[in-house]
Amino acid sequence: MKTNYSLVTIFFLISLHVLSQEMPIDFSDAADTFLTFEGASFSKRNDPGNSSNIVGQFFNDGSNPNQGFYIDVLVDLDI
Repeated sequence: MKTNYSLVTIFFLISLHVLSQEMPIDFSDAADTFLTFEGASFSKRNDPGNSSNIVGQFFNDGSNPNQGFYIDVLVDLDI
């Protein structure tokens, strides 16, 4: 009986991983810009190791515990 529960649990965890989605962030695209709040900042910079690669730089000085970042994902979820 324990073997059945273990197999079901393992199958469930594997299915979660297989069905997950990744969304790569392209910082050269204007749609992939993080929005900030409570004094945090976000900017785009050139990668020091590869100057043709644009990366994001996040800054949080810790002056406010509510500082943070978020990104609006432009995905139509209308079903």
